[in-house]
Amino acid sequence: MNDLQDALTSLPEMLKASGLPQDGWTPSLLSRRNDKVMHRVVVGLSHPSHGDLVLKRVFRPVSPTAFSTQAARQIAVAKGFSDCPSILAVDEDQQTILMHRLPGQTLFDLCAFSPMICHADPLRRAGAWTDRFHRAFGISTRQFQPRHAKEHLGSVLKRIERREVEVPRRKLFLQLADAVLASAPGEQDCGTVAAISHGDLNCRNIVLQGDAAAGLDFGPGKLLPVGHDLARLFCHYGALCVSEVDQKKGRDGPLPGVDLSAFFAGYEVVPMTDRTVRFLTLVRLLRDWQQMPKNRINRSLAQTERLTGIARLAKAALFQLTEGDSSR
Repeated sequence: MNDLQDALTSLPEMLKASGLPQDGWTPSLLSRRNDKVMHRVVVGLSHPSHGDLVLKRVFRPVSPTAFSTQAARQIAVAKGFSDCPSILAVDEDQQTILMHRLPGQTLFDLCAFSPMICHADPLRRAGAWTDRFHRAFGISTRQFQPRHAKEHLGSVLKRIERREVEVPRRKLFLQLADAVLASAPGEQDCGTVAAISHGDLNCRNIVLQGDAAAGLDFGPGKLLPVGHDLARLFCHYGALCVSEVDQKKGRDGPLPGVDLSAFFAGYEVVPMTDRTVRFLTLVRLLRDWQQMPKNRINRSLAQTERLTGIARLAKAALFQLTEGDSSR
C-alpha cells in the first residue's frame, strides 16, 4: 500500500462523522513531503454533488497531541475568522484531518514559478489577508525588547566561532551575524504592534483566488509583535520565490535586496519602515540558515535550493549593513 492509499484508510469514517456520503469521491494527490523532518500527504477530494474537500495525513513525526493541538487551533481560528477553511473531522490516532478545500493557488505557486514582475498583485493580496488576520483578534501597541534576540544571536555566533556549531558558508554567516548585531535597533526605536500570531506564516499557507484569500496550517497562537509572522513569511518568500536580488532595493524595507512595497500596499498594521520587522527578518534569515545541514550530502534538493536563496539575500543584507551604508 502506498502513502496515498494509506492516507485514505480513515476517510470513510471521517466522511460519516461529517454527515457526508462515503461513495462518489475522486481523490487526487495535491502535495507530498517525505524527508528527514516530515512525511505527509495532502489529497484533494471531489464529488459531483458536494463541494471539494482536502484530506491531510501526517505520517511522521508521530505526535498525536501536537497534531490535535494544531487541528484545534485551526478550528478555533475558523470560528472567529472567515478567511480560513473549516475542519470537518479529525482522526488523532491516524493524524488525519478532513476540511473544506480552498479554491485558488498558494502564494508560493503564484510567485515561485513566475517572473518577478508578476509578483506585485499576489503580494498585495497576501498583505491584505495578513492585515485582516492580525486585526481579527485585536491589535495593540507594543515596545519590542531587542536585547533577548541579540543575546541569543550573540550566543549562537560564539558557538559557531568556536566551531561547536557548524553552518554552511560559515564565513558569510559570521559576517552577516556580526553586521546584524552591530546594526540592531535600540529599545527606543522598537515601538511596534502586537497581534495574535499565525505561528507558521509562509508562502504555502496563504491561498489566493481573485480578490479572495484564505490561510491555513496555523501554528501556536501567541500575542507577539507582528514582525515574528512577517519575518517568517518574508524569508520564505525571499529564499524560494525571488530569483533577482538587487543590493540597492529594500533599503527602507524589512528584507534587503527585495522590494516588498507591494505587500505593504495591502498590509497596514505597521509601515514597511518598522525597524522591529526589519531586525526580526534579519534574525529569522540567520535562524533559517543555521538549520541547514553543513554538508551538501546531507541536504535535500529543497534545502539546497533554499540555502542558495538565503545566500543571495545574505549578500544583499551584508552590502546594505556595511559597504552600502558607508558608500552613501
